[in-house]
Amino acid sequence: MLPFLSRTIAAVGARRRRRRGELLVIYDASCGGCAATVAVLRRLDLFRQLHLMPSDAAGLPAGLTSELTARTIVVLDRGRDRLLTRAPAVARILAALPFGAPLAFVLTFPGIVRLANALYDAVARHRHGLSSALGLDACRIETAPPPRRPNGHHRREQWTAPT
Repeated sequence: MLPFLSRTIAAVGARRRRRRGELLVIYDASCGGCAATVAVLRRLDLFRQLHLMPSDAAGLPAGLTSELTARTIVVLDRGRDRLLTRAPAVARILAALPFGAPLAFVLTFPGIVRLANALYDAVARHRHGLSSALGLDACRIETAPPPRRPNGHHRREQWTAPT
């Protein structure tokens, strides 16, 4: 049963990629929240329509500035030759996922897209704190290594078995 199902999903994915095109999703890899979201997207992308690329990777498409990729997600819809950011980018990603089309459709309504853009901007502005609060690696924040003893060894606690 599973081999049949995986072949069927692969065939549907190939047909969708031919019809709609592949999406290039450029995200901030140094952001813990972004990296966690990408991990979820990889699992949900059954049809393999999303090509996920970190913003610091070599070979980014010409015309994309580091300023743009540092403050928002960027989606290049190759099938429609469009560049999307913020809520429209999220909506396009959702539309590519199984069962994501209804939510993507709602995100295109004029009042909703305005609200979603404001929410996206607020989350993007505070992503450092949100990543830390969620226990994820904080965005672009270097953490100091643990202090070392002068001889270069960490202190080891002594442990004895309870009697």
